[in-house]
Parts: sequence; C-alpha cells; structure tokens
Amino acid sequence: MDGVVIYSGLQLRHVAENLVSYREYRFVITACTGGGCTDSASVVGRPSEDVPRIMRAPTLNVLSSNAIEIRWQEPDQPNGVITAYELRRDSKLVYSGPSTSYSDYGLLPGVEYAYVVTAINNQGSVSSPEVKATTYSSSPEGLLPPVLTPESSSEIQATWQAPAQPNGNIYNYTLYKDDEVVYSGTQFSFKVTGLQYWTTYSFRIQSCTNSGCATSTASRARTLEGPPLGQNPPTMLPLADGSGKHVGVRAEWLPPSRPNGVITMYALYRRTVTRDEAGRSSYGAPVLLYNGTALLYEDRDLSALLAYTEYQYMVTAFNSADRVSSMWQTVTTFEAPPEGVPPPRVQDVTATSVRVEILKPSKPNALVNSLSYNVIVDDTVVTRSTFLVQEVTGLQPYTTYAIRVEACTSAGCTTSNATYVRTLQAPPTGLAPPTVSSITNRSCVVTWAPPTYPNGILVRFELSYRLSCPPPYQPFNTSGLCQAQGPYTIYSGLELQYTVPNLQPYTNYEFQVNAFNELPGGVANPGWTRMTTLAGVPEYSTPPRLSKQGTTVVVDWSDSFQLNGELLTYTLLADDRKTYTGFETSAAVERQTKEQIIQFKVRCTTKMGVAETPVIVFDPSSADNVGTVAPSVAPQIQLPFYQEVWFIAVIALVALLLLMTGIACCLRYSGTRTPYVRERMPLQPRQKKYGNQIGYCVDPYDGSIITNDIPQRSPSQTGSVRGRAQKYMLDDHEEGFVNPAYSTASMRSRSNSFVDVSFDKTSKSSKYLDDDDDPMWDGHVHDSGLGQFDDDDYASSHPVSVTKEQTVFTDTHL
Repeated sequence: MDGVVIYSGLQLRHVAENLVSYREYRFVITACTGGGCTDSASVVGRPSEDVPRIMRAPTLNVLSSNAIEIRWQEPDQPNGVITAYELRRDSKLVYSGPSTSYSDYGLLPGVEYAYVVTAINNQGSVSSPEVKATTYSSSPEGLLPPVLTPESSSEIQATWQAPAQPNGNIYNYTLYKDDEVVYSGTQFSFKVTGLQYWTTYSFRIQSCTNSGCATSTASRARTLEGPPLGQNPPTMLPLADGSGKHVGVRAEWLPPSRPNGVITMYALYRRTVTRDEAGRSSYGAPVLLYNGTALLYEDRDLSALLAYTEYQYMVTAFNSADRVSSMWQTVTTFEAPPEGVPPPRVQDVTATSVRVEILKPSKPNALVNSLSYNVIVDDTVVTRSTFLVQEVTGLQPYTTYAIRVEACTSAGCTTSNATYVRTLQAPPTGLAPPTVSSITNRSCVVTWAPPTYPNGILVRFELSYRLSCPPPYQPFNTSGLCQAQGPYTIYSGLELQYTVPNLQPYTNYEFQVNAFNELPGGVANPGWTRMTTLAGVPEYSTPPRLSKQGTTVVVDWSDSFQLNGELLTYTLLADDRKTYTGFETSAAVERQTKEQIIQFKVRCTTKMGVAETPVIVFDPSSADNVGTVAPSVAPQIQLPFYQEVWFIAVIALVALLLLMTGIACCLRYSGTRTPYVRERMPLQPRQKKYGNQIGYCVDPYDGSIITNDIPQRSPSQTGSVRGRAQKYMLDDHEEGFVNPAYSTASMRSRSNSFVDVSFDKTSKSSKYLDDDDDPMWDGHVHDSGLGQFDDDDYASSHPVSVTKEQTVFTDTHL
C-alpha cells in the first residue's frame, strides 16, 4: 500500500486497518513463485469520511494599507472532501466558499485584525487557531490574477503580468495554489503538475517591492477528466400506497464524490437476496433496471418485485474516461395483504360462545409472527388478536352465524370464506307478562306473546295462576282473611291464548306464563299479571253456627256465605224479626225464657244481589244445648260435564242396555231345541227363610218395596194377606221373599199381579223345614194356587195373588 508492504502470505483477502479517513491509498499486489515476482496494476481506494481534524492557523499577508490576504491549508486530516471554508474577521463572517485564500479589502491601514478559518466537510467542521496581522502603510496596486490553462488531467499552466502600479521595483513574484506556494521568482509563467483529475484549483500571484507586496485576486481552473471515484450506494426507500400496501422501491443516489469529469450516465442494478435457515445469504443475477442521467428511480415492477422480500441495489456512474460502481445496498419491501386465507375451524360451541381455530395464510406477505387476525361474525369484527385460537362471546343462543377470519399485515387485510355454525339452545328470554281480557265473574281470557328470544325450538307454554292478597275492597277489615294460594298450572301447550274457567267472583288472581324449549329445564318466567274477577250474586254455603251463653244465643255466620262482591249489609232475622244489621259476622240474641225455641235466618246483601240461609232452629232441649239446623240445599258445585250425574246416568244406562242386549242374544242362541208352544219356564226353587232377615214385600201395583215404614193396619185387616204381612213384619219381625216367578211382565196388569209372601213363625229356630212342612204354604195359601182377598179398602184397589211353588210338567200342557 503506497509502496509499503502491509501483508505477506497466501491469503487472497486482507483488510487494511488504521487508515486515515477518506485518504486515497494505492494498492499493488505482488505474486511470487520460485522463479520470481510479478506486480499487479495499482488500485486506488479510500475509507469513508469523518470529521476533519487539525486545522492549522492561516497565513496572513498584508497586501496594502487596506488589504490583507488570508491563506490557509486543508486540515492535516481532512477525513473527506472539504466542501467549504468559513473565514471570520474579529468573529465576523467575511468569506464562505471552497477557496483556501481570501483577500480582505477595505481595511484600515495600520490596524491589527484577527482571523479564524473553519473547514467544513459532510461530517462536521474544525476551526484554526486565531491569527493576527496589521495592514501596511502602502503596497503595489493593480496586479491582475494569473491566467490558467489546463494541459492534462494533472497539469495546469499559469501565466501572469506585472502590476499596473508597481509602486516600486518588483523583485519577486510568488504563485500560490490554494494558498500553497508553488513558485517564487521573477518569471511570468509556471506549469503546475501533480494535480487531481477534474479538480478545480485556485491560483494567485503576488508581487513584492521593498515597500510591500500586492497579491492578485484568485483565478480558477479545472484539470481534464479522469476515471470517476467515490460513488456512494443509493438510498433505498420501500414504497406503499395509502393503505400501506407494497407498491415498489425508490432508489436515489448522489454523484460520485470525485466524478473526475462530467458524469454522462448512471446505471441501476437489482438482485434478489435469499437467506437459508443458518442465515447464509445467496444472491440472484443482477438485473439492469435503469440507465440515464437522473439521480433517482422508482422500481414498480410488482410482477418481479414481491412484498416483504429482501433485495439489493447498486448504481454505476459513467464519464468520458471511465466508470465507477457503488456497493450493494439492501432493502426490504413493504408488506402486502396476505393471500390464501382459509376459513376458520370451529373447536367448541356453547349457547353464547364459539371457539375458533385460525389457519395461517398460504402467502403471508409479511413476517408470519407479525400477522394479526380479526374474527368477523356476520360482517362485524368481534375479536382482534395475534393468537390462532380465539373465543367469540356474546352470541345469541340457537342462532346461525357466519364466521370469517381476516388476516392482516401492516399493508392491509384479507378475509376468508365463511364457516357457518349454530349456537346451542338456552332458556328462553324476553317473555312479556301475559295480558288478561274478557273478564267475567267466573272466567277470563289470558293471552301472551312468544318470547323475544326463544333460544331454541319452543315445545310448550305453561300458564299458572295463584290467588293474591289483599282481597278486593270490602267495608270491613279483611286483614288475615286472605291467604295466597298457588301457583297452579292450568294450561300446557303451544297456544297463545287460554280461557280460564271456574274462577271465583270478586277475587284477585295473578297469572304467569312460562315458555319451554327443547333444553331441559329451559324456562322464561316473566312477572305476574294481576286481575280481579267481576262481582257475582252472593251464595249460601253452610248453615250458621249456634251457641248458648246463659239466656243469650250467639249466631255465627262467618262461613255461611260466599260474598262474590262488595258487601252492603248482613241482616239477622229471629222469628222473622230483624235483630241485627251490619257488617259483623256474628250477633247475640237474648231469649225471653230458657225454654224458648227461636228460628233464625241470615240474609246477605251485596251490590249484586241477596242470599239467605235456610231457617235455623235453636232448640235448647237438644243435645249439648246446641241448636238444630234445618235441612238445607247443599251449594252447587260446578263440575266438568263428565262428572255430572246426568252424564254418569246416561253412560250407565247405555252400558246396561248393551249388557242386556248381549245377554239376550246369548240366551236366544244358546239352545238348539225349539220349545213347545205351551211350555213355560219352571218356577225357581223356593227360598228358605233365614233368621234376622229384613222383612219386605213387593207392591204389585207399582212394584215398590214394602218395608217397615208401611203404616200399621187395624186388627180387623189381619185377615188379608197384606194385613198379615204387615203384622208379621211389624210385630214378629219376620222376613219376606220375592217370588222368583214374579216378572215385570206380570206387573203390567193389576188384575194379574202375583206376590209371593212367606211367613214362618218358626223362623227363629235353627231348624229348616221342607216345602210340605212349611206353614206358609199350608196355612195361608189355597191349594188352587190363586186366591182373591176380601180386603175391601186394599184388595179392591191392589189385587194381590199368592202362588205356591209348582213343578214344571214337560209331558203335558198344564
């Protein structure tokens, strides 16, 4: 390097260290074998710029009594290209430019001035120490600057003339190149050599007499072109649109720091950078993107320039002498929206939430770990996260949702196709309380609407009611009289209306509707709706209670009425005289005597009508001195039609008819022999009499049973069969038997009625008699089997026949 050996060995690469910033070095490689050595061509290179250092004090030359020339040199360590110098006189800026000298005119003669020079490059500045000088009393004048002629890329010929006013004998001329003395003598020309390529230099000529010196102004000249040097890499800027999406790369560069001529063209190249898992880089072939004189270029070839990809760019500068290329500059393009975003997968579903799994895009167009994901439910973004599993909450039960995933980079987002999922069922919500209409004293119509959110498939509604307190207004204190009852379920189904029957008049009820779906236990029960049935006519229910306290009778009718409306008054009647009127439910009545029997009646009067109790008889001689109650009609209870007596009777009658028809059919077709036309059914065997049987006989007139309640006849009527039967039944408590031969057909004719009555005065014994020994048949029945009684007042209107058991004769017509 610059003639000094800095490395010796077999390596093919060496890093030169500890060099001066931006100083040009020349390198030559010598290859040696056993047969000798060979030098390569020299290569020039320089390190990067740095802040300049060590600026020496300028040189002050007093030109005249009113001018001082200030000259300075480049810093000992310029560490780059000095772009300008600043000269300050007594801290006042008097010059700024690239020249290394300045003639400060307009000064006062014989005055001391202080000067400081500051050198500036692209990295900073450095100032010289302060230097002072005093102007002369006089000096030469009218000295023209030298004439400069470039003769090569490193030589300039300078020529000059004597001053227009020498003001004395000129004994010396001094030529300055950028404040550097390059010649001193009496000649009028000098060739300056060893200059830089295509570099502008400033030259001054100074002429001196014995009284002083005069320095001309500077003249400048540039050497001819040479190979350009110092091309810096381009400045790279990724481009994006308004949404941050990658649209290209902008490359901008500066001319070479030493163009050494006129740059006629720049060429911009691009190559791709590929890094393996170990971090090693490989490069693609350079591609020429641009050649021209502009200092910038925008690479927008999106077919070749991918998003979030690393590229390198290089610029080459050309002049008429040669070219110079910069180092490769690396840039990474901006991100772009992902491509190939798959729909999400559903992992878990509840009534109000869904857990989804997000799959990575096939082309992220960004760093994979920097992607963010939005979960979109029915066109609304509900979650934002970088996680691949996200929970979506706040959903409605039993609702179908379209779930999409939006994968985002800094440049934009891409939305996937939808995945459809339906949440599970939940208890219904949004069920309004029912409404009550068509209110009567016994019924009402309850209507309700489906719940706002069924949260599933509704399977039924349940209507419940309860009795609520306090009761409707009454003119007496009702506290403690009302007890809340229920709730009771009175309807279950899918109808939205139900007519509630069997309500009590003038009563407060509350209704509630519950909605059920397929979810077990699912219910939405709103508040209760309260209503009051209309008033009705009061009803009598139970007799009043009577009690005795000395000569006072207390009548208590607290449980005797169902008011069914607003009470007007209670009235107590004792022997049809009003003894009390008011709202109390009991009253005391004084008896005149202890044996007095009083008949009471209580009347209840409401706004809708009147109800009365039956007559209640107070008899002090009754058991426990408690009054007797006259029979009263039991309150009617409204029952379903299938529990009514008429309905049960009709069903029983129909069943009996069907049974009789079946028995008749069976009897009709049970035998095969045709009976003889005069043949009749045999008489049933005679029933034996048993002890302690209830006596009775059958009235042949109307078929009724004659029991002990039959009025007693006089002894003169004992001759008749009925009289004897009554006598036996009433006095001797004997039994009566219905003759088995008695039939309903024989009852249709009063004259042909038959009664079989048996009297056995020996029935109290444990001995059973045969038919021949039975005194009933022997003592009271004619042998002919038929007899007409002589009872004038009974037999005349109630003919009775008595028959003795007969035997069926199958071989005769008898």
